[in-house]
Amino acid sequence: LHKAIRRQRQMCIREGIKQKYIAEKMNITQDRLSRILSGKSNMLADEMITLCALLDLEINPQLFYCQKTA
Repeated sequence: LHKAIRRQRQMCIREGIKQKYIAEKMNITQDRLSRILSGKSNMLADEMITLCALLDLEINPQLFYCQKTA
């Protein structure tokens, strides 16, 4: 999941998209978005879906599943 967040952060920088704009579209504070993109806070699934939609990124469902331990 950290790779996905890193990729989203790089995409924002490369595309010149401001965190303020993304935070407003995600209906979260700019501080929360900053903490997510820096890895200081976990991203909720609905936040991931919204952010990926804003950045036109596909979501890999495998990111949300864990292997069962015996």
